[in-house]
Amino acid sequence: MTHRRLGVLATVLTALVALASPALATPPGRDAPVTDPVRPYGDGPTGPQGRDVSPRMQAEQGGGIRPGQLPTKTCGPDICVHYVTTGDNATKDAWAKTTLRTFEHVYSVYKAAGYRMPEPDGNDGGDSRIDVYLEDLASNGFAGYYGYCTSSPSSAPKGKHDTSAYCVLDNDYDPAQYGRAETPLKNLRVTAAHEFFHAVQYGYDADEDNWFAEATATWAEDQVYNGINDNRQYLPYGPLGTPNQSMDLGDYDPQGYQNFGVYGDWLFFRFLSEQFPAEAKGSELPTIVRQIWEAADSTGKTNRYSIQAVAAVLKAHGTSLQQEWGRFIDANRHPRVSYSEGAAYRPAAPDHTDTLRAHAATASGSFSIDHLAAATERVIPKSLVHGSRLRVTVSTARPSISVATLSVWLKNGKVTSTPVRLRGKTGRVTVPFASASVSRAELTLGNSAAVYRCNRGTDYSCKGTPLRDNLRLAWTAKVLKP
Repeated sequence: MTHRRLGVLATVLTALVALASPALATPPGRDAPVTDPVRPYGDGPTGPQGRDVSPRMQAEQGGGIRPGQLPTKTCGPDICVHYVTTGDNATKDAWAKTTLRTFEHVYSVYKAAGYRMPEPDGNDGGDSRIDVYLEDLASNGFAGYYGYCTSSPSSAPKGKHDTSAYCVLDNDYDPAQYGRAETPLKNLRVTAAHEFFHAVQYGYDADEDNWFAEATATWAEDQVYNGINDNRQYLPYGPLGTPNQSMDLGDYDPQGYQNFGVYGDWLFFRFLSEQFPAEAKGSELPTIVRQIWEAADSTGKTNRYSIQAVAAVLKAHGTSLQQEWGRFIDANRHPRVSYSEGAAYRPAAPDHTDTLRAHAATASGSFSIDHLAAATERVIPKSLVHGSRLRVTVSTARPSISVATLSVWLKNGKVTSTPVRLRGKTGRVTVPFASASVSRAELTLGNSAAVYRCNRGTDYSCKGTPLRDNLRLAWTAKVLKP
């Protein structure tokens, strides 16, 4: 879909910074700057056109529905949908029932996958079932937003950071307000899947790092409703389309502008899902994302932060964050052959390109790469005879966090990838490079570091200051004649 979402994982105990509603003409990634440099966990307006609304924004604009206010409701075993039948927020009974069926389906999918369901909210909304409220978001000052989930007023948390939740969605997704890129039913489905996953997350840790919460919710919506593919619109802003940016940057970049990369980050969890596809019995959702949330659970003994939980689960699977980061950033250079739906993904342009000839057979350079980011050098063979080879050498001062892979595009359509093993501080690989059989080679370099000084009020993992940015990796590419 075009112009969408964001799940509101609102902060439980601290007010969110107020954010202005984005104008439709505003370029993606350049919405209202944040006014509080130490912004707690939560979402504001988003987009290319936003889906979610921050609770602080609700209060300041005078809109928003609170639990228990609406006179009509329809309930299932686990969900109650509240609405009115007259006035600006009027909802048709049939739409309310469709909303209920949709949320009950989403609930059943996540429960079957082994996720902990949202915590009871006492008697908010009339009983302990999860409440969904319907209103005309546009007429309440939220034009362009699709809905949100946030913490319930009444909650009995098991730990320091868990809480119950309720959700607010639009009352009809009228095409006059939301456009015709998708049907109202598809808009409802993808919003419900994304937002309810946030309600699920609240039961683990409502104060978890924003990039992790949004990336996994955007991953989840595609798992539940795979045919809608709304999340593809965010790929240009995440590791696929913006690989130089640290993957765990949260809602706002250092200049205070909206970062849609938190949604584009879903591709990392799709990558892990396809690398580790095991599913719970009776479920079609790979278990690895649930395992990561369990490792981040604030109600138990672990309570790791986002990327720390990722690293712990990967170690339990017999691999490491460093290894999987190297494979991930390489896969993003040739998504067509690396992902099940990769034919629809568009990788970023390389950071630099050199053409090597027999009389100009060497190129060299270096990249300075921040944590959880990558850079790519492309090398093109020109008039190189049969038997020519390409030798690539990579050097780094920090081999424990550095990754490098050389991929070769053959003219028969195949792509081969060879990791550059950094033994000591240097690694080297040699591959065929004749012009008749090779169209190009790419050296993709990355920084897999996940080391922070936490609780420094940043928008990175653990709200910390990254300690391994500006990693310099130098490279040399040389043609070897037959």
